[in-house]
Amino acid sequence: MPRCLPASSTAVGGCNSKKLTKANTLEELVEEYQKAQQDPAGKCDILSRMLKHYRGMKSLNDVLECAADAQNVIGRRHSHQYRILKGARVEALKILKAGIKNDTSFGSFEKLHDWFASKCATVSGLGPLYVYDTCLRIGAYLKLAPKKVYLHAGVLKGACALMGTAKVKILPASAFPPAMRVLKPHEIEDFLCVYKSQLGNSNPDPDLRVRLP
Repeated sequence: MPRCLPASSTAVGGCNSKKLTKANTLEELVEEYQKAQQDPAGKCDILSRMLKHYRGMKSLNDVLECAADAQNVIGRRHSHQYRILKGARVEALKILKAGIKNDTSFGSFEKLHDWFASKCATVSGLGPLYVYDTCLRIGAYLKLAPKKVYLHAGVLKGACALMGTAKVKILPASAFPPAMRVLKPHEIEDFLCVYKSQLGNSNPDPDLRVRLP
């Protein structure tokens, strides 16, 4: 049986565009993000807790079942995926179990992501964000981490707010301001989603913006 609990449609935590502290520079925002990731009592959907949870699962089968169902650390569906229908999640699990036979089925996160994205293209309701998040959770167990930053949904909004435009779906970490390069690529992705309304001029409320270099 999976280590996770039965799924629930209730979302907890997740990306939050509200102002969390009085950070008013990009450097301070990054520091705030890092502190939140280090908080052991943080939200159930917080990235560091999520990856640690999947990394510590007992078997690959447990990982695939929980990842396909988009479960967070308490067994509830992650806020990113709480609207995805059960039928789509069941199809995703079939795809994962058919393609990932052991811990060495894929040699990199990029290969895993590209394969899963191609398979999910024909399944209604499984978009880029689901594909990325699922691969990130599985990758935590398989020790496969993204080497670049994947842009989608709220992440893309954050990138556009930060840099004015984002014409590609994947960027190297070096494409982002120096203050953000202390973060790993998957952390930059998460950061952009969490703070999308506070970057650049994306928020009409000046009190919810940060000064960019």
